[in-house]
Amino acid sequence: MSHVISVAPALPGPPWPQEQITGAIAPLLAPDATGRALLEKVHRNSGVTTRHLALEPADYADLGDFGATSTLFRTLGTDLAERAAREALEAAGIAADE
Repeated sequence: MSHVISVAPALPGPPWPQEQITGAIAPLLAPDATGRALLEKVHRNSGVTTRHLALEPADYADLGDFGATSTLFRTLGTDLAERAAREALEAAGIAADE
């Protein structure tokens, strides 16, 4: 039977202020004033003050289509998973090849 003996977090990057993220993505998600106002209200009322992002907020505008975004997600997500797994193994005192 398998057991979980260790876990470790892996955050993709430094924390970014929610307001800065909102400012960067609002034109992408809500180009009109009404939509932008709603998005800003939702973000303000979420209670979230910072988020860890894989890219700088402004870089999300350059991702392009779903295929490019998906490829980036697989690459960055795999790197994060590997980092978390290595740290969990280390914390448990287990070598990766065991």
